[in-house]
Amino acid sequence: MKVLVLGAGRNSGIATINSIASAGFEVIGADDRRLPFGAHSRHTKPYSYYPENRDETFFNALKKIIQQKKPDVLIPISAVRTIVENQERFLKDVKLLVPKPEYFQIAFDSQKAHEACRELGIDCPYTVSEEEALQELKEKESRDVRFVLKPRSDVGAARGLRLLSSHSSFEKLKEKTEKAFGESMLQEFIPGGVE
Repeated sequence: MKVLVLGAGRNSGIATINSIASAGFEVIGADDRRLPFGAHSRHTKPYSYYPENRDETFFNALKKIIQQKKPDVLIPISAVRTIVENQERFLKDVKLLVPKPEYFQIAFDSQKAHEACRELGIDCPYTVSEEEALQELKEKESRDVRFVLKPRSDVGAARGLRLLSSHSSFEKLKEKTEKAFGESMLQEFIPGGVE
């Protein structure tokens, strides 16, 4: 069986390639970045290239790679959302290792993911409304961080995460977060690393 891995040049892509190759499968790597000196995993031939933009040029390039390399399965480490939302464009040519779009949305929408966790009895930070957070910050002035303002959509690596300890900084931080990442949400602050 041949497996096409998108995002092959990323750390997670390399780990995926190593794992698949060690299980005895043939791996094809592709990425939207060209690595210096044509670097690639020792388990693959040089990576195929597809454009970074997610328009028709992306789909055409990926379709060409699939037609030339003839993989049995495609695993997107990058371009995951694009592949999930456009599964029907690939299914007649290759099997996909991706969830259904409705499940993907739960995993990458922090608010939906936390609601699902609560339904399953999995501990997670509680979500608060702006009104509740602002009221508490007004009533209890403190230097202690009490809330986390973050993008509602999972952007990874704690990007866009802002710690709130005062009422006065809220609007500015919210505007900055939403300008960069879209809709935001507020949750209780739980001390510890972002991982």
